[in-house]
Amino acid sequence: MSNIDMHRKYPILWYDEVSSTMDKARELCIHRKVSFFAVATDSQTNGRGTRGRDWISPKGNLMLTISLKRSLVPIPITLLPLRVGTIIASCMARRITTDTQVKLKWPNDILIDSKKACGVLIEMEGDMLLIGVGCNVLFAPNVNKTTNNAHASAIIRSATCLADHNPVYAEVAAQRMKLLEEENIQKQLEPGATLEATEMNSASSPTTCEAPPPFTIGAGDFHKELAVELCDNLYTWLHAGTDTAGLVHQDFTANMDYSPQRLRDEPNEVLGTVIPTGLNPDGTLNVKFAHNGEPSILCAEYLW
Repeated sequence: MSNIDMHRKYPILWYDEVSSTMDKARELCIHRKVSFFAVATDSQTNGRGTRGRDWISPKGNLMLTISLKRSLVPIPITLLPLRVGTIIASCMARRITTDTQVKLKWPNDILIDSKKACGVLIEMEGDMLLIGVGCNVLFAPNVNKTTNNAHASAIIRSATCLADHNPVYAEVAAQRMKLLEEENIQKQLEPGATLEATEMNSASSPTTCEAPPPFTIGAGDFHKELAVELCDNLYTWLHAGTDTAGLVHQDFTANMDYSPQRLRDEPNEVLGTVIPTGLNPDGTLNVKFAHNGEPSILCAEYLW
């Protein structure tokens, strides 16, 4: 089941559950001849990050894909992940009440207090760009070996969420966790009804051509509030058409994380650790290897 918000200049479709918002947006690109729309969900059964890695996120976190016409993007496509990152980071920073910093990890992660809180995945479908955003709002699942990463240690990196840095969010997170635990207990007490109910819900799910019911934001739906703000800000940025490569470089560099990072394809931690030294105007990253100081340039998403 999905909900739709048509009060804006573009549609936001919110689904109770999908395989992934990227897959759903790709499917809808075929049916919807619009230049900008968004797909979000409360639950993903097959969410993914970069290089096909699993993206695990519980209800209460943001799972969103924004679809937009490539021809409308006013900057080189190689800089799009960086600009999207700055837009997301500013929205997240406004929701933090503790004395912590929001940093941008090249090219597609947002960190809070040096811990991952959000990731971005960009793909293409015809002339449409699909911008997937996964943001830890109420909960912070750890990234581990189950994420299809052959060189992953038991825990690749520690994660955080907005609720760790906002007491109002933390209170709602505790309430949601209690409800989730109660639901799980109830499911265990009624095992016979689960399969039948699932099949009925699947059979009655609306097709992409049906008009979904209105989109609503309830008390404590901070992930929905964040989704709307992100979509509005990206829509405004896109249609202003005034951005430049120089501005993207300036904004990203101002909040870039310069801590040591790991190369994805190097299993040896000593040989695969690099230190960012600066961002180039084309969006590539200057680094030096930690073990010998040798400089290099990264031009794609190779980091943990």
